[in-house]
Amino acid sequence: MKSELMKILSSKQRKIVIIGIIIFSVLIAFLPLLTYDTMTNPNSLVVKKGVGAFSKEKNRDSASNGVITKKKMNKVLNYYKSFASSDSAYVNCIYKYPTLSNLLFSAYPELDINGNKKIKNADDFYKRNWVQIKHRMEDTDQEYTAQEISNAVKKAKAIKKPYSSEYSNTWTYAYKTLMFIAMLFSVFAVFMGTRIFSVENENSMNLILCTIEEQKLKNIIRNKMNVFIVFLSKMYFMSVGISSVVFFVAVGTSAWNRQLQIQYFTSLLNISFGSAYLLFILIGWLAMITIGVVTCLINTIIQKTYTSFVVGFVLFVVPFFLIRFTGLPHIIRKICMLMPINACFFEKIISSLYTYKIMFFHVLTSTGMILNLSFLSVVCMVAIEKIYTKSIREG
Repeated sequence: MKSELMKILSSKQRKIVIIGIIIFSVLIAFLPLLTYDTMTNPNSLVVKKGVGAFSKEKNRDSASNGVITKKKMNKVLNYYKSFASSDSAYVNCIYKYPTLSNLLFSAYPELDINGNKKIKNADDFYKRNWVQIKHRMEDTDQEYTAQEISNAVKKAKAIKKPYSSEYSNTWTYAYKTLMFIAMLFSVFAVFMGTRIFSVENENSMNLILCTIEEQKLKNIIRNKMNVFIVFLSKMYFMSVGISSVVFFVAVGTSAWNRQLQIQYFTSLLNISFGSAYLLFILIGWLAMITIGVVTCLINTIIQKTYTSFVVGFVLFVVPFFLIRFTGLPHIIRKICMLMPINACFFEKIISSLYTYKIMFFHVLTSTGMILNLSFLSVVCMVAIEKIYTKSIREG
């Protein structure tokens, strides 16, 4: 297995890669935290920056911890109404009740538009989740069908309630950290995959391989793929492990067991922040492996390193732009959402309102991605074995 890896990366190159990954993992987890700032006083322009800003904000928010009741939401709403100016009301609410204010403005966005005149109370707070989801789907450039809207509303109504409040602003940064790691390793997977099979052809080693019996040749192919996947996986989980330790040591794991909806109010995912973090680690890994395996398939067909890299890179970047092109039909953008490159954008997965019909079930984007990535990986690995064996036999 080591000899196969040596064909792609020398011992010196592997050491450089490992050191680079360690440095990257530490920096990507810690540096974004230094840019965070929070108000020291709602009537002052002075802000506190860095990791300490999270602690200061968390301490202010701790008074609201616990089950989110109508009484609590009405208390925040009444506090908002106590200010003559909408701007002052917004700033003071965000300062005093960071989590509950975020929920209030997400549930009742008209507060920002009409000040404190329109909303009498927050008694229907727990209905506002699916109401806002329906509004999002109807007021968009995408043409959601009536069935899709109905499916999303059903998913929203099934979300576990009541929510429980705990400071959660750190999770936006946690998911962004995983996003950058997934993107880095996706590019790295393309780089690795563009050499795995073409190296023999470029060094005339295929002349030796064509003399080997078919079963042994298949074993060599499987060995190559095992080395490829195991090495990428080790590097990926090492990076995730290092960045996670650095990040959570710095800011803690507050809200690990709390519902995503306290930060992402219109999300359809019925899981906690911590569960979402673990889910995104899995999706990021699957995206990296899928991108790598598809690139290996391209390399098997083209048999040229640099051409394979260009084709592989372009192939995976295209869906990233297609999903943002509003002129495309809804169904194409919906399919593009499941492509490997878009699996790296975890907050897009959180906010996605797509549902996909798999046999008799309607599943969310996260489940659709896992199934699609797994399917693509398996199909490509089977195709690689057949195509590479045939190309060697045909010379």
